[in-house]
Amino acid sequence: MDLGRIGIIVTGGGCKCAFQVGCFQALDEYGIRAEKIQGISGGCLNAAKYLESGSNALKQVWIAIEKSGYSSLFSRWDAIKHIAFANSAIFRDDGLNALVNQLNMENILHSPVNFEVVVWNEVAERNEIFSNQNLKNQAFAAENLKRLIKASASLPGFFSPEDINGNLYSDGCEFILNTFAEMDTVFIIDPSQPQPLTNKEDLKNLYKNLRWDKRIMKRFSSLIDRCMEKEMKYFCEVNKFKVFPEDTEAQWPIFNHLKEFLSSLAGIQTKRLIAISPSINIPTLMLDFFQKGDISRAVSHGYESSKEILEKLKS
Repeated sequence: MDLGRIGIIVTGGGCKCAFQVGCFQALDEYGIRAEKIQGISGGCLNAAKYLESGSNALKQVWIAIEKSGYSSLFSRWDAIKHIAFANSAIFRDDGLNALVNQLNMENILHSPVNFEVVVWNEVAERNEIFSNQNLKNQAFAAENLKRLIKASASLPGFFSPEDINGNLYSDGCEFILNTFAEMDTVFIIDPSQPQPLTNKEDLKNLYKNLRWDKRIMKRFSSLIDRCMEKEMKYFCEVNKFKVFPEDTEAQWPIFNHLKEFLSSLAGIQTKRLIAISPSINIPTLMLDFFQKGDISRAVSHGYESSKEILEKLKS
């Protein structure tokens, strides 16, 4: 299928990012090759491994994580000690460092795909983008790229920031769409799971009974979604993008809001913005936790969800 110039944005979500593995497998199966990939948070780790050695190798990383258990990345005992001794982060960096250290940075640096890493500069208080294309000819390129990828996955408070050239970098949290203005088709692969409860009273009880940390993360995620929705509206309006598919309800709520907004605009949208997100909720698959079988199930669901959308693109 002819999709023109293709860009892919891979957002974050901790352990829920396993969904993206199946998406990459489906994109490979359909012969879709991106010109640019932007990675944010856990999605940055996925994008880096995908560029380094492909979707099958990425899947093996996640299968190994599933076998090792969530504590290989998020140690609850470690968190108790960190909180007790007032550290700058809940978790140690061992798990993240292990994931980043096994990446071949030379392969990523010299990939023909423009790989963008989104990080938050805690000193300047702004999001910044670093690209393999710009870094590859600089001194200490491999080391700096490795540390930037790790920083992008270091959610503030969960992991420590990375000190690079005098600045502290951490999780970018939000994508930056304006660098995709020249693309013809942009995929956004977001692993946010749908809320299964529709009854207002059930929802009220759910939020009332959540643990303090889960309530914080839900509010944090809501704020990120609002920022991304504004970014998407502006980007689509200015650059003439339309959402796809147009005839079905998207699982990602902010994508439905975007469709409503674009339907009110005058003029023709000539490019496509495609969101791929889960249509099922795996309640035990969370930012920092999963149960046996959750990872494999998420990977399979990502594959099937992507195939469904790609088949619609072919027709």
